[in-house]
Amino acid sequence: MKQKIFFTDLDSTLILNSGDPKYLDETKYICVSRKYNRPSGFMRLDNFQKLQEVNKIYTVIPITSRCLTSYMDVNLGFTPEYSLVDNGAILLNGREILTKWMIDSETNLENSYDAFKKCREYLISLGYFEKWGSPFVLDFSTKRKDLSIPAVREGLLKDILDYEKYPIAKYTLDGVINNYISGNLHSILIVNSKMTKEKSIKRFIDCVVNHDDLGKIYVAGDSTPDFGMLKAFENSFGTVESPANTKFSMGSNDFRKDADNISEFTSFILDKLLLNKN
Repeated sequence: MKQKIFFTDLDSTLILNSGDPKYLDETKYICVSRKYNRPSGFMRLDNFQKLQEVNKIYTVIPITSRCLTSYMDVNLGFTPEYSLVDNGAILLNGREILTKWMIDSETNLENSYDAFKKCREYLISLGYFEKWGSPFVLDFSTKRKDLSIPAVREGLLKDILDYEKYPIAKYTLDGVINNYISGNLHSILIVNSKMTKEKSIKRFIDCVVNHDDLGKIYVAGDSTPDFGMLKAFENSFGTVESPANTKFSMGSNDFRKDADNISEFTSFILDKLLLNKN
């Protein structure tokens, strides 16, 4: 393992995710992720090439809320030596699952499985669908058109956060689960507070590499679930106010604008890493 380690979120940090490729210039973008055997994630070609250079200098470790199946469809141009999947509940060495790590994760989270089950059932009752099945992370989206009405959206958000009713908040076991709920309510991500990205990184540092020079640890992320790790490490790229923290507008020219924003954010990160290569 190299002396410098770069922990990075994937979607909207390195990867343009869930956009319609017909709005991208094929001469400037490369497909790096597929879903149901269809292109679903892209990188601007110059950023893809920069990432290969970064990988020569840093140990690049993806840390993602994607489940294992979804992560295995990602091709960054190299196989990372390690990857933290399902928010760090699963650790891969190359493409191999490290069994002891996952067993320890399951033991750590076993008290919250019932809450996850109830949350899953409640979200389905609200008309949400699960992007990928995972025992560690709930990642849901919805195509409900009524959420475009502000009153409906605000009412649903109030219900979700109201402990007195039958909402997600009631199933959080006094803070064991963190809810990351997007303002537009078209996507909801729920992870366990014992398995946040910053805790998973620190666990990896302590258990796998015993790295005592935090000045050589770099992290990057784009949104609220990444904020803890951005705050925990001095060499961090991205904030919750980042231009990259945008939502794609499927089937519209807005996707091109979002792609430009995220690609510039990615370029900024990779350029900074290459400047600090010594």
